[in-house]
Amino acid sequence: QTCALPISAGYANAAVTDIEHPGLLQTVQADVIYVHAFHAAADQVQLDGGFMQKVNTMATGNSAAGAQVQAVAEAQEQVADEIVRTLRAQGLNAVRSDAPAPANVNALIVDGDFRKIDEGTSRRRLLVGLGAGKSEVAVQVRVAYQPAHGAAVPLQTFVANADSGHMPGVAE
Repeated sequence: QTCALPISAGYANAAVTDIEHPGLLQTVQADVIYVHAFHAAADQVQLDGGFMQKVNTMATGNSAAGAQVQAVAEAQEQVADEIVRTLRAQGLNAVRSDAPAPANVNALIVDGDFRKIDEGTSRRRLLVGLGAGKSEVAVQVRVAYQPAHGAAVPLQTFVANADSGHMPGVAE
């Protein structure tokens, strides 16, 4: 069964692909689920290239590189926090932490890598719609099981993609 992580929160279209089950075949019993910030590099970020965003960048004195670093940090926190919220809403004991899991607990560990962070163009989304200027996020997710006093065993990996979809714009 796929761990339906909420990478798609706030997005109209989401898909999970490339599901692999490299680890244990039996059911695991975890006391807690630790969700780590997903790894990303600032150069993976495609910033909103719209006119208003460029004006805002000039007015605040931020560089494009600084904006990319900020966008990565925001994406990492938002995705990890949303995964924790969703898991807790399902009655699961989920914790947001980047520290290693304590040795004395049975834990699921969720982490991953951003493959794409594209802010799209807000002006095109507003004016044109129909998918023009859409924002996109893609991540590779890893779920591992770490038994008490044992080494982590990979359970599942998959790719999740989400975008802002084909919302109507002013032109419609």
